[in-house]
Amino acid sequence: MNITIITILFSLLLSPVLYGQNGEMKLVQTADQNVYKLYFSSDIASDVKVSVRNQAKKTVFTRKIKDKKGFILPIDFSEFTSDTYSVELFSPLFVLYDTIAYQSATDRFISNFEWEVVENKNKVIVTALKPMSDEVTVLIKDNNNNEIDKQQIPGNRFGVRVFNFDGINSDVIYVSFYYKGEVVISKEFPIQ
Repeated sequence: MNITIITILFSLLLSPVLYGQNGEMKLVQTADQNVYKLYFSSDIASDVKVSVRNQAKKTVFTRKIKDKKGFILPIDFSEFTSDTYSVELFSPLFVLYDTIAYQSATDRFISNFEWEVVENKNKVIVTALKPMSDEVTVLIKDNNNNEIDKQQIPGNRFGVRVFNFDGINSDVIYVSFYYKGEVVISKEFPIQ
């Protein structure tokens, strides 16, 4: 009987500690769109583990943080592919969870354009659906890898561009777009 009373008293004493504690987690995308900041706060300091998993349940990021009541943790998604990611925060007292639908810079760039081939495939019209902050370089080459045209266009002035291939002695034209110094898309256009 004494053991039961001690167990009940012990449970009553611990219940405010175990069940009265909670934490909050918030994910905020930064201006550069590849970095999210995880804001965490809790009633009590504890060790926590942050994990990010993709839809295939593969862990792509993990970080352990010792004895904190709160912190701000930047998570850089730029090395990840476009996917929906689960962000989980584990503490001895609770688990917090949120999801992020992340789109890579390449996919954001590609989705910002519409392509149309006109006039017997001798012209390509490229339309930027919204302005971009950085310069776009358009490089056009023939099937012998000879440079036909190169344009550096401010992202906020791209608008609609027409690329004319009349008079070019080639079977195929390659149009490549560079953004922030990296090729993000190359398209092949057969010439008739």
